[in-house]
Amino acid sequence: LTGRQKDMINRAGHNIDPETIEGPLYAHPAIAQCAAVGKPDPYAGEVPMAFVKLVDGATATEAEILAHAAETLPERAAIPKQILFVDDLPLTAVGKIAKNLLRDEAARLGVEEAFANRPDIVGVAAVESRRDPARGTTIVVTLAADVGSTDAAEKILAEFALPASVERAPA
Repeated sequence: LTGRQKDMINRAGHNIDPETIEGPLYAHPAIAQCAAVGKPDPYAGEVPMAFVKLVDGATATEAEILAHAAETLPERAAIPKQILFVDDLPLTAVGKIAKNLLRDEAARLGVEEAFANRPDIVGVAAVESRRDPARGTTIVVTLAADVGSTDAAEKILAEFALPASVERAPA
């Protein structure tokens, strides 16, 4: 393993170096920049996803990029489960891709999808990631003011191994 430990994607106990995903993706002619991060998953811990900025004027679909990944990545577990196209990747002050911000967005997306896949949970007004100096990134699920119990939402959040809380929208 050559990558930074905090950047590693842990898929069901299998450590995946994001560079093993990014290198082959950069070989796609439509990709200008990309970054692979782990998206929280209640079953696998994390699954790989990639944020992709296309070359100016280029077009590509998620299916096309995923097919390219399946053909070129050295291991099946490293194939991203999602490609998210962005206009720009966030950069640090020294010009490196700010993966911490991308991990925050991946966490938000993972939790948002978990709620979207549960039609029995109603009243979710918003899912957002917030930076907490003490706890790091915290996922906050805001429920509508008229939702009775927060138990179901808290149960879903407990499936994820990350700091999270449930709030109510103001009445």
